[in-house]
Amino acid sequence: FKCMPANFNTIYLLSNISEIFNPSIFYDEDFLIKKTEILTFQNIYRFLQWSNSQEIIENYIGFGNVNYSDTGYELLPLSKDEIINSSKYFKNNRVFLDEDANKNNLENYTNSFLHFATHNDQIQNEDSIVNALILSGEGNEKYLLPSDIVNKDLGGSFILLSACNTFSNTFLGPSTTSEIYNAFLISGAKGVLSTTWDIDSSSAKEFTTNFFNSYSNNSQIDKSFRNAQLRLISTEQFSHPYHWAGFNLFH
Repeated sequence: FKCMPANFNTIYLLSNISEIFNPSIFYDEDFLIKKTEILTFQNIYRFLQWSNSQEIIENYIGFGNVNYSDTGYELLPLSKDEIINSSKYFKNNRVFLDEDANKNNLENYTNSFLHFATHNDQIQNEDSIVNALILSGEGNEKYLLPSDIVNKDLGGSFILLSACNTFSNTFLGPSTTSEIYNAFLISGAKGVLSTTWDIDSSSAKEFTTNFFNSYSNNSQIDKSFRNAQLRLISTEQFSHPYHWAGFNLFH
């Protein structure tokens, strides 16, 4: 990146580049994100949509503190604080915790922030293995599948997947995008904040709280995403890329 002009303020990428390497950790004497905004899009069509649709989102729906009985996964006690802290930045909010954090409460939420703080799993679904978010429920009802999502109208909404490895299907390989990620875009979401590796609960809480705090002040998703990363970089506890570079924003 030595050849980049000093006033090069924004880099635009397609998501297939991010499937190969993480743009957040580009480095030129210091992390490139400190001086340059990096925006990633699924395709050119979505870039054109983004440039013409910057509506302010005023609604928030959060799912957290899920009951993981019979799944083998550990509880995520910080996910409750993550959801509650995030919801406080919105007058119009709905929070689903504990047993209420189930897929029956996933409705047609348009023009909303939809925030999941949970575990991501891969399960056998008919003839294939797919990614699924774990929510509260019995048996297979605890799994939020891509098929549950694509039938919803989430037009204009923005999705935060605060769970491990929500961007790629690790069973098929790191360069294969997750069905969950794609399902949200198919359902009409304007963008998805997903993860490319295992995310620590304390990092997730810190990142999402800073993201929504920034959004409450500037109403810009891309700027808020970058501000949250820069905030973690500036701290002693979360400065390592492990804590902040695993979050990726895709339009």
